[in-house]
Amino acid sequence: MVAGRLRWVQGAWVAGLLLGAGLFGACGGDDSSSASASAGEGESHGSTSTSDGGSISESESESESESGGSQSGGEDSQGGSGGDSKGSGSSNAEPTGGEGSGGVACGDGVVDAEDGEECDDGLNNGPGKACSIECKLNTCGDGDQGPGELCDLGTDNDNFGPCKLDCTPNFCGDGYAGPGEKCDDGDDDNFDLCSDECLPASCGDGVLQPLNDEVCDDGPDNQLGGECTPLCQLATCGDGYLWKGQEECDQGQNNGDDKACKSDCTLNVCGDGFKGPGEECDEGGNNNNNKACKLNCTLNVCGDGFKGPGEECDDGNDIDFDTCSNACKVNPG
Repeated sequence: MVAGRLRWVQGAWVAGLLLGAGLFGACGGDDSSSASASAGEGESHGSTSTSDGGSISESESESESESGGSQSGGEDSQGGSGGDSKGSGSSNAEPTGGEGSGGVACGDGVVDAEDGEECDDGLNNGPGKACSIECKLNTCGDGDQGPGELCDLGTDNDNFGPCKLDCTPNFCGDGYAGPGEKCDDGDDDNFDLCSDECLPASCGDGVLQPLNDEVCDDGPDNQLGGECTPLCQLATCGDGYLWKGQEECDQGQNNGDDKACKSDCTLNVCGDGFKGPGEECDEGGNNNNNKACKLNCTLNVCGDGFKGPGEECDDGNDIDFDTCSNACKVNPG
């Protein structure tokens, strides 16, 4: 601040200027010489003398101590209004500039948005922290596993990779078929097309999956001859698999009552009433050596030694002149 007032010095009005801590006089006349006034150190008393014997009362030169007191150089200066003045002054003004005037830096704990800082936790900035060493917020996908993240592979995050896009590890049941998983339908239903072990439903895995057209699944016990076949179907007559203890035979589509394996998966035998392979006849319980179909499922014929229907006799030989002719007729005696 510049402060001053007019004073009468050497027959002329002089403007006293207070700059900083020094008081300098500016002459108003043509032939006036410069004068310097001193405010004195501390509190001064008395009058201030001019170079020609004049004086300025202390009441006129109010203490310019508002600036903390002023000191003059102490030597008279020659020249015009500016003069070359020798002196020193002091001021209590606060300093400006200095350290810290060049701006803030990442890591000082102060968020400077204008410098592009998103955060600044000071000494807590760093890898794995909420705020990175570059004062950027830790986010999923930046490659730095931060608070709340279980993994972070950066651009390698993938829902079908080890670390998903939400920075959580891929696991069986999350709905994404990740590394080592053959399928993942996101549920714990073990009876659908994808098991709760993330394996596709398959016959023989020991888990019944109706959606996979399985009727049974005994795992390693699925077998030919078992109750559950290798096709995960219950053993049934006609499936072509011999169910041990339940079926005598099973030739699938070749089963038949006139075949070696009948329709009920029992062997075709003489006396069962079904003429099977190698049989001439089979009347079941009506088979009889004296009937049309003998007990061995062969037809009763003349000369077989069994008197069958329409025969008078049958001696089983080819002698025509004995008691029974070769036509199985009784020869007159």
